[in-house]
Amino acid sequence: MSRYLAGLGDGSLRATGPLETIESVAATNETVAAVVDEADTDGDGVPDENLTTVYDAVYAADSEAGEATIHRDDGEYRALRLSVGLSGGADTGTVTEEIAGSRRSRERPT
Repeated sequence: MSRYLAGLGDGSLRATGPLETIESVAATNETVAAVVDEADTDGDGVPDENLTTVYDAVYAADSEAGEATIHRDDGEYRALRLSVGLSGGADTGTVTEEIAGSRRSRERPT
């Protein structure tokens, strides 16, 4: 992990975004949990398809939580918010490059 990115005790990146919102709402709402389970095609707990249905379920169950990371405008999903913890003195350009590199290394082959 980069010296600029803030990590957790287990070495993972401190980040919050739509996935954490979905997981949090699903943990307390059986309907959302069932929708996520249906949309998870590979069994890793992450919805792989029908994201609009997943987002709709999150908003129906807890709109405040949904609004924090899943932006909706006139009923259409327009943007997702991902927040990443940074250490003090982090250079924005370097952090952007490192996050992009990390994302590329985790992408699934098509």
